[in-house]
Amino acid sequence: TALYVGIVCSSWIAAFIGERYGWRFSFTTFGSLGLILAFLLMARLRNGAPEATAAADAKTDKPTIREVLRLVAGKPTIALLTLAFACMVFAGQGFMTWMPTLLYEKYRLSMSTAAFQSVFLHYLFAFLGVMAGGWLSDVLRRRWGARIGRRLPAMAGLPLAACAIVGAIAT
Repeated sequence: TALYVGIVCSSWIAAFIGERYGWRFSFTTFGSLGLILAFLLMARLRNGAPEATAAADAKTDKPTIREVLRLVAGKPTIALLTLAFACMVFAGQGFMTWMPTLLYEKYRLSMSTAAFQSVFLHYLFAFLGVMAGGWLSDVLRRRWGARIGRRLPAMAGLPLAACAIVGAIAT
């Protein structure tokens, strides 16, 4: 949920800055804030004592790159999950790039209003969907076990989302 709030707020702030000072200033502002945060984190966060870390590393047998790659290549689930998440990210980013432009150009909303409207509604309903899916998954897990209970909401949700997209395109 914090991720959703951060995305909504940063999109609106970036558009607000862009309207008043130009898009380059939005990039400069967020880039500078990111660099400041990075330096603060580098200064404040430290690993444990070097002796303790070295001793812990010596005790654990780390797999080689070859062993890890063999394990990954032997799991088709990893490739399918990677493909599924890549599709989700590509569709989400496509929407998040296209929708503010549509609202700005076709409906003549200000840049900051278009950015907020498109991002807020998208993530509001994403949040509600995540919460409803989690609740439903818990209920189904208690009834049918983890194997079915955790998978069924996603298996049903993706085709339902596809139907909603087709319905939105058709109207």
